[in-house]
Amino acid sequence: MLVAVTRPKERAEETKALLITKGFDPLIVPGVELVRGDESEVKSEVGDIGSYDWLVVTSAFGAELMFDYYGDILKKLKIAVVGKKTRETFEKFGININLVPEKFRAENLAEALINRGIDGKKILVARASNARQVLIRRLSRKAEVKDIVLYHSRQPLDIEPMNRLKNELFGGNLKAIIFTSSETAKNILDTVGDKKFIEALNNVVNVAIAPATKRTLEEKGIINVFMPEVYSVEAAIEIIHRRLRDG
Repeated sequence: MLVAVTRPKERAEETKALLITKGFDPLIVPGVELVRGDESEVKSEVGDIGSYDWLVVTSAFGAELMFDYYGDILKKLKIAVVGKKTRETFEKFGININLVPEKFRAENLAEALINRGIDGKKILVARASNARQVLIRRLSRKAEVKDIVLYHSRQPLDIEPMNRLKNELFGGNLKAIIFTSSETAKNILDTVGDKKFIEALNNVVNVAIAPATKRTLEEKGIINVFMPEVYSVEAAIEIIHRRLRDG
């Protein structure tokens, strides 16, 4: 059974392996391309990284870039991250994480940090250019926040995977699709999501990783969007496994 995942190709290998383990055939459909920023500009903006009370990183790719730029210096910092994958990426480099919220959302991370007591603290938030501003806004009410953009995301130049998605859907081969972000959903649906495509997509299992992604899909006309309680690809795959394998 063919299951599509809208991940950037650089981050797709583990997802492919998980799908294969569950007995599915993976189809990776990048909805964004990740473009790293200029290292010297980032370091210039950050200044003395040791002067911050907290480092907040919102994605696994961001974790990779921060380690690439600063290495073991990060071991001296208190670090908070949004989700499990970001934590695991840091831990792969030997960097311990001090805070991960129970729910992998910016709102929950902001609340968890505020509960730790951040009044007057210096916080460095390292993020993607298109990241939601809710984290910055909420932290700024209590702390001195420095906000830096580590990388940009853009519409993929190669849309052949999206065309294949469309062909597999119309051919009846696609059984489910995981939308990993609001931006990937929007890019794919804006590129190939005509009325016929949306109608066909409503006949397969659609899973959104988080509420913002679910809202985007529903605004585009996709109904009965499933969403896991834990906002992760693994949890999304479990939903698909139950729906397709167990009925």
